Amino acid sequence: MKVPLGVPYVTGYPAFKSAMHEMVQILATEVLAERIRVKSVTSIWTDTPMQKAIECDDERKKFLVGRP
Repeated sequence: MKVPLGVPYVTGYPAFKSAMHEMVQILATEVLAERIRVKSVTSIWTDTPMQKAIECDDERKKFLVGRP
């Protein structure tokens, strides 16, 4: 999910995803000499109270997900 700039109440997701991406790039650079590959898998949706709140709010869901 790509979150537009300035969307309230969703700071954690893009911050975490960006941090994970950066950490993987740095780790890959650190172990490059040992010919070790580093990959990551980030989740799309996890069953959390925030996700359930989005499901119940059609206007917010349409704005964040881009579909009704």
